[in-house]
Amino acid sequence: MSEPKKVDRRKFIYAGLGAVALIAIGAAAYVVMNPPVVTKTVPTTSVVTTTVPTTSPTTPAGVTEIHIFHHWWEPVGRQAFDNLRSKFEELYNIKTKTTFYPWAEYRINVIRALAAGEAPDVIHNDGKLTVEWAEMNALEPLDDLLANHPEVAKNYYEGWQKWCSYKGKVYGLPSEWQGDYIYYRKSILEKAGIDPNKINTWDDLLNAAIKLTKEGQWGLPLRAHKAALWKQFRWLLFTNGTNLLVEVETGKYRSTFDTPEVREAVQFWVDLVQKYKVAPSEIVGWGAEEIKTAFLTGAAVMTNMEQWFGTYCLKADPNFQDWDVIPCPAGPHGKKASSTTVHNYQVTKASKHKEEAFKFCAFITGPDWGGYRTVVDGTFTMTPEGNKKLMEGVIPYIYYNKERLTKFLDILTKYGVPADYPIPEFSQIVDGIITPTLQETLLGQRTVNEALNIIVQKTNELLAGAGRLAKK
Repeated sequence: MSEPKKVDRRKFIYAGLGAVALIAIGAAAYVVMNPPVVTKTVPTTSVVTTTVPTTSPTTPAGVTEIHIFHHWWEPVGRQAFDNLRSKFEELYNIKTKTTFYPWAEYRINVIRALAAGEAPDVIHNDGKLTVEWAEMNALEPLDDLLANHPEVAKNYYEGWQKWCSYKGKVYGLPSEWQGDYIYYRKSILEKAGIDPNKINTWDDLLNAAIKLTKEGQWGLPLRAHKAALWKQFRWLLFTNGTNLLVEVETGKYRSTFDTPEVREAVQFWVDLVQKYKVAPSEIVGWGAEEIKTAFLTGAAVMTNMEQWFGTYCLKADPNFQDWDVIPCPAGPHGKKASSTTVHNYQVTKASKHKEEAFKFCAFITGPDWGGYRTVVDGTFTMTPEGNKKLMEGVIPYIYYNKERLTKFLDILTKYGVPADYPIPEFSQIVDGIITPTLQETLLGQRTVNEALNIIVQKTNELLAGAGRLAKK
């Protein structure tokens, strides 16, 4: 990989805290940070931003332009992404343009673009889509590019390839690394006499939720919107010692929804709504915005969310500090866990500029600049050096200070369980079978037994059709 131009990183300007909230009240405050010298928490009223167009101006003759698909819907995060694109253009003399799709519609729109012959050069997504699109032959294996640029692979944590590979080939470079946690309102638990550090099991969590539930206040709502249900459900599987599928023999799987561990997980969630009423049935329509509003107002006292959720709340209320997190508690057959995910930046098979696209992927996931994107979501990079800069404030703190980051990282490294996606049909199973069936069950339209039977039957039928069903 060619050496980029040297620049003074002190001049790098990125999008920062409070942009949405301050714009909403008519404030316009843009502050330039100096990353190498800032070592203390940036006040939550600071705003760091710059204006960068979503698509670049007309590309000069002889300059390569690459096209990037992304799903950065939140304004501060998207601004940081756009700023990094501008920095990349400055360093490498490669132009960029982008297409945005919201996450709930991302998969289907990318598939449509691929089918129509309108593939971009770079795609940003999560692990389950990596496997699906690699199977479609839509992604370029990066093994040769990595061999030609050995310095890139050395940037990441040992074993990073497991997050980005399929059938022995690497299809992406790892970016945002995060886990999920039980978020709780500190003052409300304290007033109720509940010690969050003693919530070690599902029973402990349920008992706390029952005690916290009253008129206008829910103890443990878990969002069940169609775009988020799997993210909420997987922690119940992982903390009960199971997963979505079991590999019976190499490359052959069966549904786990006929096992005691999964039955307990489904029953626990349904009971939160139907039996103990510590969550409303309306959670079937709740996404990030609804759970954020409920958490900020105290209508939701505890919930399960990923690492970015705290920053999402702080973007709405920069002074909101009445919260903390604990590991997801253990189920009857498992132990505490944090389901961990890593996003990827990938080069498409159709790209005519694979070398330039690879450079962008390495740039935005690397130790020098990757943290400027992850810091606005409170997530980590997959590089030790990048995370050191985040923890020490070399990349200035915005929403999370060193204390918060340390707690997240401690839980993530101690209890993290990778959310693996072993087969390309994973999204079809989750989105087409599990999600609608569990939504109906949470609403009381199906019994748990009916739901489990439907999921097992349909999942195994799908696996059989794909030639991946194992014999009993």
